[in-house]
Amino acid sequence: MKVLIIEDEKLAASRLARLLLKVHPTAEIIHTTDTVRDSIQYLKTNNGQLDLIFSDIHLADGTCFEIFDTLDLTVPIVFTTAFDEYTIKAFDFKSLHYLLKPIEEEDLIKALKKFQRIGNEKNDIKEILNRFGKEQTKRFLLKSGQKLIPKKQSELAYFYSQNKIVHTVDITDGKTYLTDFTLEQLENDLLSNQDFFRINRKHIVNKEAIKEIKPYKNQRLTLSLAIPTKEEFILSREKVNHFKEWFIEH
Repeated sequence: MKVLIIEDEKLAASRLARLLLKVHPTAEIIHTTDTVRDSIQYLKTNNGQLDLIFSDIHLADGTCFEIFDTLDLTVPIVFTTAFDEYTIKAFDFKSLHYLLKPIEEEDLIKALKKFQRIGNEKNDIKEILNRFGKEQTKRFLLKSGQKLIPKKQSELAYFYSQNKIVHTVDITDGKTYLTDFTLEQLENDLLSNQDFFRINRKHIVNKEAIKEIKPYKNQRLTLSLAIPTKEEFILSREKVNHFKEWFIEH
């Protein structure tokens, strides 16, 4: 795995390099840049040699988004920052993961597991990362206006997509919050597959929020939730059998 680190703090760059080599000893950190200008210049000629980029968002001469706006890269990116205000913008690019500083070993492992899943990694990292199993995010930092509200998975009734933005609803009071993730990221990487089910393209539902399950036209099912909602929760026909098995077994 050949890695570029974009980071304007030398101590942070060194710490990330040490941590990366600890969890993946065969990783090769082939270069480090610390400005937008130097990063663009390097990537123009070396993009094809890289497997993964770790990039701080705030650099000495701007933000890293200027780099990725300028270049058409095919390399997945892990964004690193001490701030969480850019999470949504990060996913506009080829963002593999978003790490808050100081970066913890378990969070770095999760990022590498995602890298493994996109099929660009070699078998040696698979052997290292398989030891850790699938871990789900136990808490989310959700947006409500200018505030960040911590919530456990168990406190969330469902997630839904609207205008390409994903929201979630509190299972107790029905209050809606904004998330930083896509439904695909939530389904595949973050939510417990024992507790949450992707019922259609728009909704992921918490089992504990389901009050009733009723037949619906064309061999589908409709769900009623324990909190008042204006939306219809209709289970896709191709998911009905899987849903029944999931609901009973988990």
